[in-house]
Amino acid sequence: MKLFVVGGDMRICKMAETLIKDGIAVEALGLPPHIPAAQHPAEDTDAIVLGVPVSRQPGVLHAPFYAGEITYDTLLALCRPSIPVFCGKPDAVLCEGFQKAGISYVDYMLCEELAVMNAIPTAEGAVSIALKEMPITLHGANCLVVGYGRIGKYLSRLLAGCGASVTVSARRPGDIAWIEANGFHAVQTAEIDRHIADKVLVINTVPAPVLGKTALRHLGQNALIIDLASAPGGVDIAAAKLYDIKVIPALSLPGKVAPVTAGAAIARTVTNLLLSTHR
Repeated sequence: MKLFVVGGDMRICKMAETLIKDGIAVEALGLPPHIPAAQHPAEDTDAIVLGVPVSRQPGVLHAPFYAGEITYDTLLALCRPSIPVFCGKPDAVLCEGFQKAGISYVDYMLCEELAVMNAIPTAEGAVSIALKEMPITLHGANCLVVGYGRIGKYLSRLLAGCGASVTVSARRPGDIAWIEANGFHAVQTAEIDRHIADKVLVINTVPAPVLGKTALRHLGQNALIIDLASAPGGVDIAAAKLYDIKVIPALSLPGKVAPVTAGAAIARTVTNLLLSTHR
């Protein structure tokens, strides 16, 4: 198998290194020089791989190792309908470009295996932020995890392992049952305001407005909120400022706190996507 990688940060660099060690041929445009370089994909390339997020500015790939810019037009000129593209969080403009050019693409960030593997460094990164920012230990601290998805499941276990008293909120009755079965105090997300007053650490994982003015009014000024949710997040920032509550938005933690682990996880997902396209 052969891959052509275009752009990407340290995660993608580590992904390429992992794939090369696994015996997959990799050539790249926009990665450090120890990754074999090429200006365009070879005829026998099996897939093109882009970074995550694909872009941080309109129409330009996120390629921090590249001296210039790799525009969407440049990328689309490299693509061929016969070569699938694996990418992380492509925006609407790029998706439209792929569709017009007849290019098949897969957002690997939507793959369940990668979402689960990314939950681990995300949760560990959140705990690391809490340990740095809080003037007390997690041991004995009253903590609230908002949401019991992939991140919430691992994060609640991690906090409990540090000796914290963990409350977890969820909407679905099934999740409430699992929270209680795993030994945590469960509350309905819609009723957070009734259970938040004694919390010194609140970590939100829900990409919806769940921590509004009513809930924040009951939270102590010395509390810390870490918001892991995608923009615009789940916290009313204006209300938090009004009540002098510190909020730390913490996006893309896997790439920041554990790029080697995050890169290996992407490599594993890309390998599975490659195998599925060759069945």
